[in-house]
This record gives sequence, structure tokens and C-alpha cells, in this order.
Amino acid sequence: MDGNEIIYYLTSNGSHELRVELEDFESIRTYAHYMPFAVGDQSTKYRLNVSNYFGTADDGLAYHNGCGFTTRYNDNHSARTNCALYYEGAWWYYACINSNLNVRYLEGQTSQYGKGVIWFFLVVIS
Repeated sequence: MDGNEIIYYLTSNGSHELRVELEDFESIRTYAHYMPFAVGDQSTKYRLNVSNYFGTADDGLAYHNGCGFTTRYNDNHSARTNCALYYEGAWWYYACINSNLNVRYLEGQTSQYGKGVIWFFLVVIS
């Protein structure tokens, strides 16, 4: 059983929450909270379902909500290129990236846009 199948089983009954905690290179900590949170089964391509965002980080998953999970072998999004290949990691891509927590962790700032963990925008400015 793969990771998405496990998440599907865990979230298929009842109401579940997701809290994403983030820290930037200046040690600023933020979070994004979603309720409800669920991942669909294989027939939905493990569709991401999140709503009712609140938190101190931007809503990095709204852009990906309702998307199937794309891997290098299963392209389930609307972009012309396979985003999982381009960004070197599987994710719930739309067209392509607004956030991705399923790629390499690059220590420090980099010019390799989207090639490492990314969350737009880490800090909400009010």
C-alpha cells in the first residue's frame, strides 16, 4: 500500500484536519490549517480536498485543491509539461506549482525555482 492509499484510508471516514507547519531561513515559523482535509482513492487519482483555511502562512494548497496526484509516471494536471519531472517530485500539481512539500530540501536560498520545498507565500503580510 503506497502513501496516498494510506492517507485515503485515514481520511475516508469522519472529519479530519491538516496543519502544515513551516519555518523559513530566518527562523520565522508559520502555519496553515485546513478542515476538512481528505485525499481521494485511486479512482480519483488521490484527489486533494482541503477547505476552510486559516493560519499565518498563505493558503498554499487552495491552488492545488481538487487536483489528482501527479508523479513522473502519471501526469494528472493541466500543464503542458509533466511538473513532477520538471520539479523532481510528485505532488497535487495544477498548472504547475504554488506549493510543494514533497521534493528535496535545499539548505539555504537557491536560484533553482521550485526544485526544493516551496510554499507561496510563507508569511502573510497584513
